[in-house]
Amino acid sequence: MKAFSSGWIDELQRVHGREAFAWCISLPLFRSPTVSLSVALTPHPEPLTVSGVTFYPWPCAMSDVEENGDARLPEFTLALANVGRMLMPYVLPADPKTGPIGRGAIFRVVRVADASVQWNFTFTVQGIEATREAVNFRLGVDNLFEAEFPLESYSAKLCQFPFGKPGEGCPYVVNAAAAYRSCPGTYAACSARGDDMRTRNLGDVLPEGWGGCPGLEA
Repeated sequence: MKAFSSGWIDELQRVHGREAFAWCISLPLFRSPTVSLSVALTPHPEPLTVSGVTFYPWPCAMSDVEENGDARLPEFTLALANVGRMLMPYVLPADPKTGPIGRGAIFRVVRVADASVQWNFTFTVQGIEATREAVNFRLGVDNLFEAEFPLESYSAKLCQFPFGKPGEGCPYVVNAAAAYRSCPGTYAACSARGDDMRTRNLGDVLPEGWGGCPGLEA
Protein backbone atom coordinates (compact mmCIF):
# COMPACT_ATOMS: atom_id res chain seq x y z
CA MET A 1 0.00 0.00 0.00
CA LYS A 2 1.29 3.46 -0.87
CA ALA A 3 2.35 5.50 2.14
CA PHE A 4 0.82 8.99 2.25
CA SER A 5 2.13 12.02 4.05
CA SER A 6 0.13 12.53 7.25
CA GLY A 7 0.20 16.28 6.59
CA TRP A 8 -1.36 15.76 3.15
CA ILE A 9 -4.11 13.54 4.56
CA ASP A 10 -4.90 16.11 7.25
CA GLU A 11 -5.08 18.83 4.61
CA LEU A 12 -7.49 16.89 2.40
CA GLN A 13 -9.73 16.14 5.36
CA ARG A 14 -9.73 19.72 6.58
CA VAL A 15 -13.07 21.47 5.98
CA HIS A 16 -11.32 24.69 4.96
CA GLY A 17 -7.90 23.69 3.68
CA ARG A 18 -4.98 26.08 3.55
CA GLU A 19 -3.73 24.79 0.16
CA ALA A 20 -5.39 23.90 -3.16
CA PHE A 21 -4.95 20.46 -4.71
CA ALA A 22 -6.04 19.27 -8.14
CA TRP A 23 -6.34 16.08 -10.16
CA CYS A 24 -4.19 15.75 -13.29
CA ILE A 25 -5.23 12.80 -15.46
CA SER A 26 -3.32 11.06 -18.28
CA LEU A 27 -5.88 9.01 -20.17
CA PRO A 28 -5.00 6.64 -23.06
CA LEU A 29 -7.15 6.97 -26.19
CA PHE A 30 -5.39 5.17 -29.04
CA ARG A 31 -2.39 2.93 -29.57
CA SER A 32 -1.05 1.18 -32.65
CA PRO A 33 2.40 -0.20 -33.52
CA THR A 34 3.40 3.28 -34.75
CA VAL A 35 1.16 5.77 -32.88
CA SER A 36 0.33 6.29 -29.22
CA LEU A 37 -2.22 8.96 -28.25
CA SER A 38 -3.35 10.05 -24.81
CA VAL A 39 -4.98 13.15 -23.35
CA ALA A 40 -3.73 15.20 -20.41
CA LEU A 41 -6.63 16.87 -18.65
CA THR A 42 -7.66 18.32 -15.33
CA PRO A 43 -10.91 19.50 -13.74
CA HIS A 44 -8.97 22.51 -12.47
CA PRO A 45 -10.12 25.74 -14.19
CA GLU A 46 -6.60 26.63 -15.36
CA PRO A 47 -3.87 24.60 -17.16
CA LEU A 48 -1.34 22.89 -14.90
CA THR A 49 2.14 21.78 -15.94
CA VAL A 50 3.44 18.66 -14.21
CA SER A 51 6.81 17.08 -15.07
CA GLY A 52 6.89 18.92 -18.37
CA VAL A 53 3.35 17.89 -19.41
CA THR A 54 0.58 20.49 -19.57
CA PHE A 55 -2.83 19.32 -18.35
CA TYR A 56 -5.67 21.33 -19.87
CA PRO A 57 -9.07 22.02 -18.28
CA TRP A 58 -11.83 19.65 -19.36
CA PRO A 59 -15.27 19.21 -17.81
CA CYS A 60 -15.10 15.91 -15.94
CA ALA A 61 -16.23 14.26 -12.74
CA MET A 62 -15.15 11.21 -10.75
CA SER A 63 -17.46 8.95 -8.80
CA ASP A 64 -16.70 7.62 -5.35
CA VAL A 65 -14.71 4.41 -5.14
CA GLU A 66 -17.17 1.54 -4.89
CA GLU A 67 -16.78 -0.47 -1.72
CA ASN A 68 -18.08 -4.01 -1.50
CA GLY A 69 -17.89 -7.07 0.67
CA ASP A 70 -17.92 -9.77 -1.96
CA ALA A 71 -14.19 -9.81 -2.81
CA ARG A 72 -14.56 -7.69 -5.95
CA LEU A 73 -11.79 -5.17 -6.51
CA PRO A 74 -12.79 -1.49 -6.15
CA GLU A 75 -13.80 0.51 -9.22
CA PHE A 76 -14.83 4.07 -9.98
CA THR A 77 -16.06 6.05 -12.98
CA LEU A 78 -14.52 9.04 -14.73
CA ALA A 79 -17.07 11.01 -16.76
CA LEU A 80 -15.77 13.32 -19.51
CA ALA A 81 -17.92 15.87 -21.32
CA ASN A 82 -18.62 14.66 -24.85
CA VAL A 83 -19.65 17.93 -26.48
CA GLY A 84 -19.63 17.54 -30.25
CA ARG A 85 -18.89 13.82 -29.74
CA MET A 86 -15.18 14.58 -30.05
CA LEU A 87 -14.17 11.43 -28.19
CA MET A 88 -16.30 8.92 -30.12
CA PRO A 89 -13.69 7.91 -32.76
CA TYR A 90 -11.32 6.93 -29.95
CA VAL A 91 -13.61 5.23 -27.45
CA LEU A 92 -15.38 3.21 -30.19
CA PRO A 93 -12.53 2.41 -32.61
CA ALA A 94 -12.94 0.15 -35.63
CA ASP A 95 -10.26 -2.12 -34.14
CA PRO A 96 -10.88 -2.66 -30.38
CA LYS A 97 -7.20 -3.56 -29.90
CA THR A 98 -6.25 0.09 -30.53
CA GLY A 99 -8.71 1.56 -28.03
CA PRO A 100 -8.39 2.53 -24.36
CA ILE A 101 -9.82 -0.64 -22.77
CA GLY A 102 -7.14 -2.59 -20.95
CA ARG A 103 -4.67 0.29 -20.92
CA GLY A 104 -3.34 2.18 -17.92
CA ALA A 105 -4.48 5.64 -16.87
CA ILE A 106 -2.38 7.75 -14.49
CA PHE A 107 -4.10 9.97 -11.93
CA ARG A 108 -1.99 12.57 -10.14
CA VAL A 109 -2.92 14.63 -7.11
CA VAL A 110 -0.82 17.79 -7.32
CA ARG A 111 -0.43 20.89 -5.21
CA VAL A 112 -1.57 23.80 -7.35
CA ALA A 113 1.00 26.18 -5.86
CA ASP A 114 3.83 23.70 -6.54
CA ALA A 115 2.97 20.98 -9.07
CA SER A 116 6.25 19.18 -8.36
CA VAL A 117 4.56 17.94 -5.18
CA GLN A 118 2.42 15.08 -6.44
CA TRP A 119 1.03 11.63 -5.66
CA ASN A 120 0.53 9.18 -8.53
CA PHE A 121 -2.03 6.39 -8.91
CA THR A 122 -2.37 4.00 -11.85
CA PHE A 123 -5.65 2.38 -12.87
CA THR A 124 -6.73 0.22 -15.80
CA VAL A 125 -9.58 1.16 -18.13
CA GLN A 126 -12.06 -1.68 -17.56
CA GLY A 127 -14.90 -0.46 -19.76
CA ILE A 128 -16.44 2.53 -21.54
CA GLU A 129 -19.98 3.82 -21.96
CA ALA A 130 -20.88 6.82 -24.12
CA THR A 131 -23.91 9.12 -24.29
CA ARG A 132 -24.56 12.41 -26.01
CA GLU A 133 -23.48 14.29 -22.91
CA ALA A 134 -20.56 12.29 -21.55
CA VAL A 135 -18.15 9.40 -21.99
CA ASN A 136 -17.85 7.28 -18.86
CA PHE A 137 -14.58 5.43 -18.28
CA ARG A 138 -14.86 2.60 -15.76
CA LEU A 139 -11.49 2.28 -14.01
CA GLY A 140 -10.09 -0.23 -11.60
CA VAL A 141 -7.05 -2.36 -10.87
CA ASP A 142 -5.98 -5.59 -12.55
CA ASN A 143 -7.26 -8.78 -10.95
CA LEU A 144 -4.49 -11.37 -11.09
CA PHE A 145 -7.01 -14.13 -10.39
CA GLU A 146 -8.59 -13.41 -13.79
CA ALA A 147 -5.29 -13.26 -15.68
CA GLU A 148 -4.35 -16.13 -17.96
CA PHE A 149 -0.93 -17.59 -17.23
CA PRO A 150 0.78 -20.35 -19.22
CA LEU A 151 0.68 -23.78 -17.62
CA GLU A 152 4.42 -24.17 -18.22
CA SER A 153 7.30 -21.69 -18.13
CA TYR A 154 9.95 -21.45 -20.82
CA SER A 155 13.37 -19.81 -20.95
CA ALA A 156 15.61 -18.81 -23.83
CA LYS A 157 18.79 -19.81 -21.99
CA LEU A 158 17.79 -22.60 -19.59
CA CYS A 159 16.49 -26.10 -20.15
CA GLN A 160 12.99 -26.77 -18.84
CA PHE A 161 13.40 -30.54 -18.34
CA PRO A 162 14.22 -32.19 -14.98
CA PHE A 163 17.82 -33.42 -15.14
CA GLY A 164 18.42 -37.11 -15.67
CA LYS A 165 14.76 -38.09 -16.13
CA PRO A 166 14.28 -39.48 -19.65
CA GLY A 167 10.56 -39.93 -19.12
CA GLU A 168 10.20 -36.18 -18.47
CA GLY A 169 12.31 -34.88 -21.35
CA CYS A 170 16.00 -35.13 -20.35
CA PRO A 171 17.66 -38.20 -21.93
CA TYR A 172 20.83 -38.05 -19.83
CA VAL A 173 21.39 -41.38 -18.07
CA VAL A 174 22.54 -41.10 -14.46
CA ASN A 175 24.23 -44.30 -13.29
CA ALA A 176 27.45 -45.34 -11.56
CA ALA A 177 29.50 -44.44 -14.65
CA ALA A 178 27.92 -41.02 -15.15
CA ALA A 179 30.29 -38.07 -14.92
CA TYR A 180 27.55 -35.67 -13.75
CA ARG A 181 24.97 -35.73 -10.99
CA SER A 182 23.35 -32.37 -11.74
CA CYS A 183 23.02 -29.77 -14.50
CA PRO A 184 22.65 -25.96 -14.48
CA GLY A 185 20.45 -26.18 -17.58
CA THR A 186 22.58 -24.16 -20.01
CA TYR A 187 23.31 -25.24 -23.58
CA ALA A 188 27.04 -25.53 -22.85
CA ALA A 189 26.35 -27.80 -19.87
CA CYS A 190 24.04 -29.92 -22.02
CA SER A 191 26.79 -30.27 -24.64
CA ALA A 192 29.24 -31.49 -21.99
CA ARG A 193 26.73 -34.07 -20.79
CA GLY A 194 26.18 -35.12 -24.39
CA ASP A 195 29.92 -35.78 -24.71
CA ASP A 196 29.71 -37.94 -21.59
CA MET A 197 26.79 -39.88 -23.07
CA ARG A 198 28.78 -40.58 -26.25
CA THR A 199 31.79 -41.68 -24.18
CA ARG A 200 29.55 -44.23 -22.50
CA ASN A 201 28.11 -45.34 -25.86
CA LEU A 202 24.62 -44.19 -24.89
CA GLY A 203 23.80 -42.41 -28.11
CA ASP A 204 24.11 -39.01 -29.72
CA VAL A 205 21.06 -37.35 -28.12
CA LEU A 206 22.52 -34.25 -26.45
CA PRO A 207 22.60 -31.32 -26.91
CA GLU A 208 19.98 -31.97 -29.61
CA GLY A 209 17.49 -32.73 -26.85
CA TRP A 210 18.23 -29.53 -24.90
CA GLY A 211 15.01 -28.10 -23.50
CA GLY A 212 15.70 -24.36 -23.86
CA CYS A 213 13.82 -22.06 -26.25
CA PRO A 214 16.43 -19.87 -27.98
CA GLY A 215 13.74 -18.23 -30.12
CA LEU A 216 12.25 -16.49 -27.07
CA GLU A 217 13.34 -13.07 -25.87
CA ALA A 218 15.79 -13.47 -23.03
